[in-house]
Amino acid sequence: MKNLKQIILPAVIVLMGTGAAFATNQAKKAGWDPGDPIYRIDQEQPCTLVEDFECSNVIGNLCTYQPGVHLYGMDEISGTACNVQLFEKTN
Repeated sequence: MKNLKQIILPAVIVLMGTGAAFATNQAKKAGWDPGDPIYRIDQEQPCTLVEDFECSNVIGNLCTYQPGVHLYGMDEISGTACNVQLFEKTN
């Protein structure tokens, strides 16, 4: 029984670490990174690229282009723009 615990416990820890690394890598791919394109959504143009604007993917106050016009990023996995909510950049 003691030998079984000595074999199973390390194996479980290695598998958990591998799973966590894989999940973290997938989360990074699915998200938005600073420097990626930023898009605005308003009633006239549903998904318009915005130049020279800084936002963050760290949860906080919503990043807005102007009052009522929120900014979004692109999901790298699906390739769909305007579906990743962005937040104000904090220093």
